[in-house]
Amino acid sequence: AMQNDVAKDALASLRANQQRWLKGVSVAEKIKYLDGILQRLAGLDYMEWAKENAKVWGFDPDDSSSPLGQTAVGVECLVPPLVVNGSIKKIRALYAELLARDGVLPSPPSRTTVGGQLAVPIFPLDFADRMGVGAAGVKAEIWLAPEVQTAVREFVGDQGEGRTSLVLGAGNQTFLGIVDLLDTLFLQGYVVLFKCHELRVGSYPYICELFAELIRDGFVSVL
Repeated sequence: AMQNDVAKDALASLRANQQRWLKGVSVAEKIKYLDGILQRLAGLDYMEWAKENAKVWGFDPDDSSSPLGQTAVGVECLVPPLVVNGSIKKIRALYAELLARDGVLPSPPSRTTVGGQLAVPIFPLDFADRMGVGAAGVKAEIWLAPEVQTAVREFVGDQGEGRTSLVLGAGNQTFLGIVDLLDTLFLQGYVVLFKCHELRVGSYPYICELFAELIRDGFVSVL
């Protein structure tokens, strides 16, 4: 019952701020929020965070006699910060472009397929993508509908009315929930109630630290 009351209070606070986040917070201000997240990400204790995550694998992170356990710590120490850092920097680059171009984005590069459709490359976008963990050599593109003659880029994260979204953290990887939170907040324009997966409760204080300013200002709540 107490947890339900906390969730209800969090939802009420978020809903009170959802329109302000969508329409009242400028692109420049949102860039400052992103810079704050990057700064705090750089200051986290990755080893302690990795140890918490390694416990989910069923290992004692302090048992140096377990090669698999130490590998789990190493993976958890490396992958979440890298993926989250890359996601934040891509969103920041988009916002910087929006700020510089007064919200009007240039058309993306595209090619015409043999069948006459436009294909727009979406991955990799930069060097970090090309050298990313588990993604080296991977390429992806979107094929547009046959009737579409021109590829355009349009930011929709500031359109419509303010809304609140529930984001459920994944149990298999901590970074998945964090990336979903970033996407929902900065790209879709929703304020976010984030629920940590029960297997990943050890990440709760680290996620709260990352989003401290947004939590303080009523745009994010973490349970």
